[in-house]
Amino acid sequence: MTAATPAAPSAARLSIIIPARNEAAHMAATLQPLQPLRANGVEVIVVDGGSSDHTVAAAQPLSDRYELSIEDAIDEVA
Repeated sequence: MTAATPAAPSAARLSIIIPARNEAAHMAATLQPLQPLRANGVEVIVVDGGSSDHTVAAAQPLSDRYELSIEDAIDEVA
């Protein structure tokens, strides 16, 4: 009788959380250096804090390129 081989632990996932408020003009420059990390399974989360400059709209087109999750902190609280 052979002992069962234990399952390998799942790899830990790294998440980078970027708080943003009125950062629409800087979204692409902030996210661009993080693109190479995608190959390592890094998750990038942008949390908008009630921007009036359309930060979420500026980040949305970048979401596929950077595997980006966009959260609106104001909607979460309300």
